[in-house]
Amino acid sequence: MSPDVIAGKHIEIQIFGDSTGHCISLFERECSIQRRHQKVIEESPSPYMTPQLLKKMSDAATELGRLLRYEGAGTVEFIVDAKSGGFYFLEVNTRVQVGSPVITDLRCHYAFDGLVELLGL
Repeated sequence: MSPDVIAGKHIEIQIFGDSTGHCISLFERECSIQRRHQKVIEESPSPYMTPQLLKKMSDAATELGRLLRYEGAGTVEFIVDAKSGGFYFLEVNTRVQVGSPVITDLRCHYAFDGLVELLGL
């Protein structure tokens, strides 16, 4: 039976898995502001997360990916009880949303690295 979470935060962890069983997490985003079950604002990094909670949730997401032998990009969604700090699994989506702040940050980071390499800096 699921507990009632009154003050919840909707946190998503991006994962990437390969055919050898490796799975990593790349950042999180908070999607707590919703209207009619649609995300209105996505924020990354989440201002709510502590380094300790992020590690626990990332470890849980990547362990799930390893157990499922997940290949490719995906999103593991959790609800976090803001009062207790506990978190609960919601679902896995087999994609990473293209416009998400996590992907935007990765694009900027790798585009910058590519430019540095191209210019020989």
